[in-house]
Amino acid sequence: MLQGFYIGEIDVSTIPKNTTYVAPKQPAYHHDKSMEFYIRILQVLVPIAILALALAVRFYTKTSE
Repeated sequence: MLQGFYIGEIDVSTIPKNTTYVAPKQPAYHHDKSMEFYIRILQVLVPIAILALALAVRFYTKTSE
């Protein structure tokens, strides 16, 4: 069954002997990411504020029995 998929032999003489590693170019780091910082802070603070508001409303509207 493999004979139908067999393409041929690899010619070892065409493979390069030494390859040098070239590091990929990385984009420069931009320090001006203030909007992303504010968005991340809001993603944490808004749910906490909603939870605090819900607990405050429950505490103040709870009837004493």
